[in-house]
Amino acid sequence: MFKGQLTVIGGTGNVGRNVLKMLIESNLFDISNIRVTGSIRSAGSYLQIGKHKFLIENTEEIKFQNDELCIFNTEADVSSKYIPIALDSGAYVVDSSSHYRMDTTVQLIIPNVNIRSIDVKKSRLFAHANCIAAPIATVIAPLHKRFGVKRVIVSTYQSTSGAGKKAMDECLESTKKFCESCDIQASQSFPRPITFNVIPQIGSFDDNGFSGEETKISNEIKKVISKNIFISATSVRVPVLIGHSSSLSLKLESECSLNDVLNTLSESVGIKISGNGYHTPIEVVGSDDVSVGRIRTDGQDDDKWLHMWICSDNLRVGAATDSFQIAKAIALQV
Repeated sequence: MFKGQLTVIGGTGNVGRNVLKMLIESNLFDISNIRVTGSIRSAGSYLQIGKHKFLIENTEEIKFQNDELCIFNTEADVSSKYIPIALDSGAYVVDSSSHYRMDTTVQLIIPNVNIRSIDVKKSRLFAHANCIAAPIATVIAPLHKRFGVKRVIVSTYQSTSGAGKKAMDECLESTKKFCESCDIQASQSFPRPITFNVIPQIGSFDDNGFSGEETKISNEIKKVISKNIFISATSVRVPVLIGHSSSLSLKLESECSLNDVLNTLSESVGIKISGNGYHTPIEVVGSDDVSVGRIRTDGQDDDKWLHMWICSDNLRVGAATDSFQIAKAIALQV
């Protein structure tokens, strides 16, 4: 059991609460040594997780300790401000924000792909990929290792919880109002109204027309798996509360049968083959697996093109579960 100080920064959000639940259920950490921080608005109040109640401290006022384990479930601006302070104090850090992901001096971890590469003797800071890049990489990695992946074309269908609790609440409230009055109001969280709508934009567009989310998908997967894979993504926000889905097409270097693909994926960590053809977002909530279904070739080119549908709980895969697994790996080495 890790008996040192463990701090969950941003513990009051959707992901932070899930991390705390996992920490408690794991029995690897001393619950009395876990502290939770949040914004000044929530500081001083209590957060109930199961039978345990945590006093929320103000993130701006906390002091870090040597060999403390810190899990940052925060946005990039918070991580960029406080992680250097934590590291200077001698803490170990898991960061879920985008701030350090593409830093060449920081290892990017997707637990289903490269968890074994964590070495606390070499680094005290580990970032994890985002909640859509992580499930895609989980599927690509074993196929690339066995067959080689040359080209990836992916369209993502991402839930509102990926934009935070306020966005999730807006989806609920705007849907209720539309059902009552058929009135669609301007969005506070998205570039267009989310009610009964789909929005092909997550983040700002660059000069080439790709959104920030699309660029993240490409960059993060390349960093973890291979810079030689060509990746094109289209990211779409959909009026779903929890669960990200993707239509994934892969161009392989070598020919293979569907049985070869099924066997490879079935034997891979973090993947569940959909026994009923496919899973939808509502069916994967609470799961730590990436569901893979509708695996097929198109028969128009050659057997080197694969198409599939993948689905995962975005509050867990590439979020709370990844933070927890990295923290666990660190704790077992300290």
